[in-house]
Amino acid sequence: MIALGETDPLAAEVPFTLPLQSNPINGLDNHVFVLGEVEIRLPNGGWFDVPLDQIFFIGEANSGLYAVRLTASQCAAPGLVSIHADVATAQPYNGEETIGMIGGDIGVNGVGYVPFFLPNADDPVYGSPITAYSFVLGEVRVRMPGAGWTNAVLLDIIETGFGAYKLRIQSAVRGKVYINATATGAQRFSDYVTVLDAGPNGSGSVSPITDLELLRTFMLIYDPDGNLADTCVPVGSELQISLSGSPFFDATGSFVRTGEGAFYYQSPIGERIEGFLGVKVKAADDRFIESIAYTKVPGMSGKLYIPMLVRNNGELAPGCDPSGPGELQMSQNGDLWEAATGTFAEVGDGLYYYVHDVLNYPGQLEIKVSVAGFDEEIAWGSLPGHASSGAIVLSNISPEQDSIINSASFIQFDITDDTSPLQLVIPGVLLDPNAAPEIVHDGTDFTPRYKKHSSRWTLPTGFRYRFLRTGGWPIPPQLRLWAADFSGNVLAL
Repeated sequence: MIALGETDPLAAEVPFTLPLQSNPINGLDNHVFVLGEVEIRLPNGGWFDVPLDQIFFIGEANSGLYAVRLTASQCAAPGLVSIHADVATAQPYNGEETIGMIGGDIGVNGVGYVPFFLPNADDPVYGSPITAYSFVLGEVRVRMPGAGWTNAVLLDIIETGFGAYKLRIQSAVRGKVYINATATGAQRFSDYVTVLDAGPNGSGSVSPITDLELLRTFMLIYDPDGNLADTCVPVGSELQISLSGSPFFDATGSFVRTGEGAFYYQSPIGERIEGFLGVKVKAADDRFIESIAYTKVPGMSGKLYIPMLVRNNGELAPGCDPSGPGELQMSQNGDLWEAATGTFAEVGDGLYYYVHDVLNYPGQLEIKVSVAGFDEEIAWGSLPGHASSGAIVLSNISPEQDSIINSASFIQFDITDDTSPLQLVIPGVLLDPNAAPEIVHDGTDFTPRYKKHSSRWTLPTGFRYRFLRTGGWPIPPQLRLWAADFSGNVLAL
């Protein structure tokens, strides 16, 4: 994210990569660009060629990582920035960045973490990720805002599980923190987080991002020859949606082109619910090939929705019924496959979903569908989990389940125990299904990201919490909670 009104070009970077066509694991470094190879579209504007003096190579060797540094005038309006890069020897790139005042991953001068992952080099999709890895100095490199690449401090690397790690960082400067990990046996990993304060000068009002900005479903559209489509204008029933498993119906949102073959569906506020949003683009003639995409929409209940596409020889396939022995299996946190206990249902046209109504374990759940006549499919989701002894009670949760949670919504709840005094209460929120929850209150005080807008009151038999993340919610949060009393009762959500 880039701060609205940003005047420092080093804090206004729009990153992009140029993976080699011959070997996309590696990137094209130090390319000498020609005008027109990189295009950008600012909020409420049209596409234009990026001036060459605004394009910089910022990556490590073989990373192919570049950035367009926006000028102050280009950061004057909030909204979505789209970028498209097309270089002869590299794969085309389409991406987005946001200009606004809500978001950022880490506050200026605050302590935060850059998450990263170590996929299996031989099979990065289905292979076992690299766990319990002992890093050597130089395998993890970091680039702080406005600085050069340096070796990460090994003691600041923490393993979070299932091949995921995080690097502890602190920055007094706004901008992006880039990470590059090249561990033995793992595929290279590159990513970044954003360091922001309340405004370009460290103060100013906060303008909430609307729900319209938060729920976009991105997809690629292909023409009948299998090439990325230059245009796609679905009419009437050619653009349909499914709300958490409902039958497809005609969409009321907008369909927007961001680059060659890249589009997104913009959802109205009324389409924000817990579960997932499925989007189908299917022409009445042969103007473009049918495409289906989905966006997971987290809520605050214990339900877990896992949408998935099922194919037959690579083509979207309806009619898959995994009701036979061994046809629908699940794996909890990397355990052996076992019979799935949730519900599997078909939306239509190859879109399906699995839902767990009650979750008693935290971590990751994988779902495997193996039915004769269909390609084997695996999808996964992050499990909140909840269990209670009945003595510790969570109540008066606000906002209520299925209500709209926007970026400026406070979360409030009561935690009480009529049988024994509470010994420890640690509330948190899940913002990224691929990362660990953020701790809101550590049992003693609110953590730095939540100090500014949060309060705790003492009740006769417990506590009342009311909190909001500094800068607002980047996406609707899912509540997480761990509480214990002096009698040994535990509540985990």
